Amino acid sequence: PYSRSFPSPATRAWPFFTRLGREQAPEMMAHLAERFHAQGHWTEASQIYRRLLARGVGQRRCRFETRAVDAELRFRPRESQLALLTRTVNQLGSYLEYGDDHPEELTRECRSDLATLLLDTATGWHAEAAGNAAANDRRLVEAEMLYLLVLGPFPDLDTLDLDGWEPGQQPTIYRVNYWLAELYWTRGQWLECGRSFDLVVELDTRSEHAEYLRDAAHGALLCYDRLRLSRAREETRDDEQSLERRDFSSMEQTMLGAYTRYLCFVSDSDDLTQIAHRRAAMHFDANHFEEASVLYREIARSSPGEELGQLSAMGYVESMEAIAQRDPGRFRACRDELEQTVDAFLDDDRLTGNEHVALELTRTRCGIMWSHGEEASQQGEFGRCASTFLDLFERYHEPCQQIGDHGLDEVLYNAA
Repeated sequence: PYSRSFPSPATRAWPFFTRLGREQAPEMMAHLAERFHAQGHWTEASQIYRRLLARGVGQRRCRFETRAVDAELRFRPRESQLALLTRTVNQLGSYLEYGDDHPEELTRECRSDLATLLLDTATGWHAEAAGNAAANDRRLVEAEMLYLLVLGPFPDLDTLDLDGWEPGQQPTIYRVNYWLAELYWTRGQWLECGRSFDLVVELDTRSEHAEYLRDAAHGALLCYDRLRLSRAREETRDDEQSLERRDFSSMEQTMLGAYTRYLCFVSDSDDLTQIAHRRAAMHFDANHFEEASVLYREIARSSPGEELGQLSAMGYVESMEAIAQRDPGRFRACRDELEQTVDAFLDDDRLTGNEHVALELTRTRCGIMWSHGEEASQQGEFGRCASTFLDLFERYHEPCQQIGDHGLDEVLYNAA
């Protein structure tokens, strides 16, 4: 009768059930609490669960505690709810641990109930704030804390039975990390955002279904790019240019990892060339010219019809020239490799379709021929020297008019 006579105070039920059911009174009260909870009478449900907990319920403590908290979240002030959930996790510590203290079935049930409660609340707060929340919105801050609270003590989340979730949409370690990464993006926490997306990519490579692989890999790039831009505004740069190889900063290492993962796991995106070019440029900026030359050359070969592919051809040339300038002992080897590659570039109509790139590649070819001519002269092979300079004049007199200190006049003088 008490379940149908709301709003009769729930406290009146205990004496009645004690007289009527004697030792069955706690079980009858539990059924009444469930009825109140199902009907949305949150205060009454909470009162009964708390009364049962105060009297001692043994192995059912976890179930009653989570049900009481679930009810109390519906009427307690918003600002006290996170503290209530955190306290509940701490109070139920022993019930959440597999061992001899509690039957494994009850421990698993407890973990499932509490994980469901935390995730229902976290995703609810996250959804409330999505789309129109400021970065410091309390709902986002507290949703983040709940996601972290789940990811900590629930490494077996993927195996738990979470009530109320569709089988294909049930929260998993993988999905919760992705939701957390999205939350960090909304809050502008770029480092945490990038790391969380990175973790999703790592987890995705171990799963059968790459649900968020592409989005997570791209998300990591965007987060690290925002972080790089925010830090760049704060940095002071030394105007003195040096060709000495330097170590990557921790931020650069992180970004390079994100670039590499994206290029490895995403194969059909329109921005692959852009990401590959950024990776090459990062090596070039750190004076890692050997690595940069290889990366630029690969981009030029794989994307010759794209602007970044064409610019990468020039990046390759600049990298090889920097290697030779930094280490004169490698000049000849660099020149010979550069010659072969530049000839291949000039034979590719897609690369030379960019007039500026075609002109610069041709001038590089002129410089290589000039080098061969000087080398022949130094070795006393004057016939080869003369034919080389004459060949340079005949083939490239128009694009290479500014070569050397005196242009084509010097070319003819050297040939003579």
